[in-house]
Amino acid sequence: MKNHTIKLFLIECLVLFCIIVILSFRYFTLVDVSIDPITPLPLSSIPMGQYNNAAVVSNGEPCARIGTDILKNGGNSVDAAIGTLLCDSVVCPDLTGIGGGFLMTIYNRTTNTSLFINARETAPGAANYTMYDSDPTKSLTGMEIRPLAVAVPGVIRGIWVSYNLYGGGVSWASLIKPTIQLCEEGIVVSKRLGANINAARDLILKTRLKEYFVNNHTGELLKPGDTYTMAKLGQTLRVIANEGANSIYAGSLTPNLVYDLQSSGGIITKKDFIDYS
Repeated sequence: MKNHTIKLFLIECLVLFCIIVILSFRYFTLVDVSIDPITPLPLSSIPMGQYNNAAVVSNGEPCARIGTDILKNGGNSVDAAIGTLLCDSVVCPDLTGIGGGFLMTIYNRTTNTSLFINARETAPGAANYTMYDSDPTKSLTGMEIRPLAVAVPGVIRGIWVSYNLYGGGVSWASLIKPTIQLCEEGIVVSKRLGANINAARDLILKTRLKEYFVNNHTGELLKPGDTYTMAKLGQTLRVIANEGANSIYAGSLTPNLVYDLQSSGGIITKKDFIDYS
């Protein structure tokens, strides 16, 4: 009886071992285990450069150059990051914009310390946990703009705080000027943006986005190599350059901004902008 029990136990162990081997095989064949925090990633296909003092990386083609120019003119890395971010907001409107938010980590090599700035968007004060229960689609974007889902933007307040705490090598207005020029003089559509414009055809043609991404002469969507302007955004940025971040959150731009949002069905109030921090 004792031998039979030991034999049964060994068989059960063998079966369990086989199951573990099978599951492990399925896991390692289905999951790319090369992607982990320890294994180095392969080098980028982009040509590598060697830099003695600094390097600026951006999504938009002209934006790294703007950041580099800021450094050459006496700005520090935070100044350059702000100028680059603002440029990306108009060169890559499908990825970012001043109506959104960001996260920034600032590393100080001298003190070997890091600081984290959270400038992400926040929900309006009138938002609640059940606001989408009756119609979940109101929380989504798609073929229509959903103003109820618009949050209080954090970009301008975030870069203003970053600039005043850790920037300041050059003037605030000088960080915004290059992006204003792009808005007024024209921005070249990249291959990526062109593909995303085409993918969002229905949304663009149904909304005021067509004012920016449709060729007025041909009626066709813009394609890579075409240019577009954002004159109204340029005017807004000029006010921000002259008056600072408060122009958005508690200043000359706030009333019109709140009016536009609420007229479209949004729930953001003037108090939401004032309270953002």
